[in-house]
Amino acid sequence: MTQYKYNKRDLYEDEFYDLCRAYQVSWIQLNRGQGADNILLGECLQIVEVKNTAKYELTAAEEKQKALVEQAGGRYWVVFDTETSLAAIKAARGE
Repeated sequence: MTQYKYNKRDLYEDEFYDLCRAYQVSWIQLNRGQGADNILLGECLQIVEVKNTAKYELTAAEEKQKALVEQAGGRYWVVFDTETSLAAIKAARGE
């Protein structure tokens, strides 16, 4: 069983939020256990999970949320660097 520290966030989140601000994309930060870290507010449903590196595993809750979002026609992004973040941000902007 994974042990979590209270309010532990991924190290990459600050850069992700800086990019969102730079591209003027708003977000809603979710709480632990909701299956993702953020909802990007844009042209279509964009759910974002922030990870520290490209070597990641989704939790059971994240896998469930991903399936629900994709079944509804949305996009579940896993971001861990500038390239993956910009892809999600630009999609939210309709680019």
